[in-house]
Amino acid sequence: IAINVMERTGDQPYSVAIPKVAEFVEKMGDKMKFNVVADDDEKNMDKRWLRAAGIEGIPATIVVKDKKIYWIGHPMFLDNVLKEITNGSFDLLERKKEYEKKMTAERNESNSFKDNMNAIENAITSKNYKEAIALTDKFSVQALSSSYVYKQRKLQILLAFFKEKDVLNYLNNTQKTNKKDAAALASFIATQENISSKTDAKAADIIDKYGEKNTYYLDCLSTLQSRLGRFEQAYKNQLKVLNLLIEARKEKPDLISEEVIESNREKVEEYQRKAANSR
Repeated sequence: IAINVMERTGDQPYSVAIPKVAEFVEKMGDKMKFNVVADDDEKNMDKRWLRAAGIEGIPATIVVKDKKIYWIGHPMFLDNVLKEITNGSFDLLERKKEYEKKMTAERNESNSFKDNMNAIENAITSKNYKEAIALTDKFSVQALSSSYVYKQRKLQILLAFFKEKDVLNYLNNTQKTNKKDAAALASFIATQENISSKTDAKAADIIDKYGEKNTYYLDCLSTLQSRLGRFEQAYKNQLKVLNLLIEARKEKPDLISEEVIESNREKVEEYQRKAANSR
């Protein structure tokens, strides 16, 4: 049984999400050949099952047999788990120990992350910006699983409290040592306002030279190029985004809505007009 949980309903009862859930299931058609129900207004599945088990994200699978919880994890691992259960090789006690060990490690990591971020924010509140930068550098090395989060926080601090040259130096150094993180930072810059033209230009250069050109990076590149007045380039890259989304929607119509397609089409038309006017 699939149970829909964690829909954002604000102050409204969870039942207001049912029409949206029903529409999604209908669109999936034969891809969802199983029963689907929605959480109740008290959110019992969310609170008494998922969060009680330490699960804070979805998708998640809970296998129950003989009134006992046998396994909790991501559905991508479900097939192998079911095979072990059915052939009798599944060790319930051992799996329980593994899960408890995993959850303890995740809780410790989560608590450490909160402590680290609090230390950074306290330094910012005290206007000790150099200390905040030093902490982001320290934590990005110590906590590799959250490394990029600290790197992005560093960029935010540099943009808010330091000079343009400091931002550019940071982007240049990151591009030399980790092109993937540099591209992610450059894409983040595309989402921000009141960025200097030199910083926008550097961010555009980083994304343009990065090997992976998915729709997200291309969209960010188009935004940066548009802000720089390079409308012809922005138009060409946004057109690539639109064509990629149209093709992807043919394969996965449930993941890419018509609204997303239309929004990108409007961007293409906007950049095309600006390109024509600037010639």
